[in-house]
Amino acid sequence: MQTARNSISFSWLLGSEVAPTLQARTILAEEGLRVRVISVPPAWSGSRPRTRITANRSSLARSGARVAVEAGIAMPWYRWVGDCGQIVSLEHFGESAEGSRLFEKYGFTPENIAAKARESFAAAH
Repeated sequence: MQTARNSISFSWLLGSEVAPTLQARTILAEEGLRVRVISVPPAWSGSRPRTRITANRSSLARSGARVAVEAGIAMPWYRWVGDCGQIVSLEHFGESAEGSRLFEKYGFTPENIAAKARESFAAAH
């Protein structure tokens, strides 16, 4: 039976983060974890009402674990993932290379995202 006790939510996916996160979802689902992938606009974005973000946060509160995947800085996401959450992020800028090489180098791979999800799941339980 899949409940909040064996669930993980991924959030804050907007572009290039989506594909590896969906692949991580497949890996985790094969391990028996229920995984939701939710796309939420950036918290600092003026283009979407903050109420939508708050509504999604309420939905995420029922999750057993939370992971944010952000090809940018993590700072805005800590308040949304909570104490047990994990964030896959890039904390600097200025490096130039093919996107797939940079994603591999900085951990935006399905395997690393799934590992961060497992860490969050373990912390939440």
